[in-house]
Amino acid sequence: VVLVAPDWDVDGGSELIVLDSATGSLLSRAPFDDGLDDRVTGFDGFAASDEYLAAGGQQAQLIVLSPDGDEIVRGPMGLGAPLGFLDDALIVAKQSTVQAIDPASGAALWRSADFGQTEISISNDTLWALDGAVGSVSRLDPRTGSAMWTAGVGITPGFAVATADGVAYVATALAVLAFDSETGEELWWKHIPYRSPFAG
Repeated sequence: VVLVAPDWDVDGGSELIVLDSATGSLLSRAPFDDGLDDRVTGFDGFAASDEYLAAGGQQAQLIVLSPDGDEIVRGPMGLGAPLGFLDDALIVAKQSTVQAIDPASGAALWRSADFGQTEISISNDTLWALDGAVGSVSRLDPRTGSAMWTAGVGITPGFAVATADGVAYVATALAVLAFDSETGEELWWKHIPYRSPFAG
């Protein structure tokens, strides 16, 4: 288990901590420089795959490591927070923009236009985007950023996605919808109106 944790006593403000996943015992810990001045905890996100670890943030450099802690890539400051690895691409989000980065080289694979009101989510190795103002959800190709399919979900301020057995379940402010994860075909829709938990 690899963690990035704030530590005000180290240069850069963070430590890279490796724990034994079976016992929880500490294997190693070392200062992890976020690329800014001393005592700055700039890391907003951390992601891991079998081959790579990545940390970054709105005020920190993007850093890609091997699982044993060797630095592979150090990108420029402020690229955003890593959300996860999909199809050998590191997905990084910053405010209203999202981009995919090749973790071996640090090269950008794609960068979104300004998403504005769009939210991004990762669930079970799939990348999702919500355009809340339009009321649509899209499954994105993580290597290109293009929409594989788009479906209507209704105007909503936010969403959450969970996938299982080929079905994508999308929860919005007022409904839960189920889609075929590969085709985007709507399988069912259920309106869930707000009800006060204190109502009799």
